[in-house]
Amino acid sequence: NVDLKPALSLLLPLHEMFCFELGPLPAMTLNGRANISMRAWGNKTDPHVKGALNFNNADAKFNDIELWFNNVKGSLFFEDKTTRLKLNQVYVSGKPLKLSGTCSLNGVLNYQASIKGLNLIDLINVLKNSPMFKQFHTQLDNISAANGQADFDLQFKGIVKDVKELKLGKNLTFD
Repeated sequence: NVDLKPALSLLLPLHEMFCFELGPLPAMTLNGRANISMRAWGNKTDPHVKGALNFNNADAKFNDIELWFNNVKGSLFFEDKTTRLKLNQVYVSGKPLKLSGTCSLNGVLNYQASIKGLNLIDLINVLKNSPMFKQFHTQLDNISAANGQADFDLQFKGIVKDVKELKLGKNLTFD
């Protein structure tokens, strides 16, 4: 059972040296505790990794999205050339979020997210204040008032060799 901040700081250099996939972790801020079981082998041109990072009551945030995921319980599985995210529990602004997906060693990613009853003002503020959604900021500035709740289902797809180079509309799309 380890603290996620120092654990991530140890995993990132290994990820860069041996070119194994960490899924979205390099582009995230993590707080809380998790247990890690991992086995890596091979070399830089043919890396392999198997194991899991199991979260229990962690908090997480994508660095370019002003939104915290709270009380995260679930796992990031390392399945040789692929990572698979399976979350059993995660909350956004107090609302349960369903989030799962995969990312291959080649950067092919496919994630699904679904949330019901998110406060519309909270959603607009996330979009307005997140660097990832910069292309929408001008349109969002035209919204003078909003109320109510929003339900949404998103599927993120793309080919992102380096998760730190993720660009919405260029190497990542959503439906």
